[in-house]
Amino acid sequence: MFKKKELLKLSNDLWNKSRDEYLQIYSDEDVYKDIMDYRQYHCKIVADLAIEMFDEFYSQLFADSDTDDTRKNSLYFACLVHDIKKINPKHSKAGAKFIKDADEIREITYINKSIVRKIIKYHKSKKNKKDSDYLKKISNMDNELKFLIVLIRISDKLSKLIFKSEYMNIDEGMINIVMDKVINNSNEFIYNDNLRAVRKIVCLFRSDNFAGHCTGSCCSW
Repeated sequence: MFKKKELLKLSNDLWNKSRDEYLQIYSDEDVYKDIMDYRQYHCKIVADLAIEMFDEFYSQLFADSDTDDTRKNSLYFACLVHDIKKINPKHSKAGAKFIKDADEIREITYINKSIVRKIIKYHKSKKNKKDSDYLKKISNMDNELKFLIVLIRISDKLSKLIFKSEYMNIDEGMINIVMDKVINNSNEFIYNDNLRAVRKIVCLFRSDNFAGHCTGSCCSW
């Protein structure tokens, strides 16, 4: 079962915990609080986008996969907290460690904690893609996990267009630029079926009514 309500509460508890940790470091509470509030809102948009794409394409790509919602729950939760350590210089790695150490999720059984950490850790593209250790870790991932990472990367970029859609029209060209950037920066995660799904995602979001599409199902609280 998709545990949306439970995951929203759990993620909010962890965001508050992260805020408390930053309070001990930063003297200007208003500044970091505004940053954290914005990042949490951004993460919610990313999570809703990723789940919409997951529901649309996952079963088509992985028809023989397990039918439970563990991966869906894991993707949603990872998206909700992927920027929870955004103020840290290496926020992807810091966020993955924060989740690993969080007592709040230790007994949660409807998410896969390893998947959550990996989605958070790899949600940003790596600049040095020739790093042999990095490439070895990617090669050992199954295609399902690679697809989840691609979904958060696409959603992360599309979320910026959603913000812009509040004050400007989003056209097909802008969506194509976002998708091309994700593909070019994620080629180590892209395989044939994965790429076909990404192209279908482009079609899904090609619309003159992009703002209405996103502020409806994607951004609802």
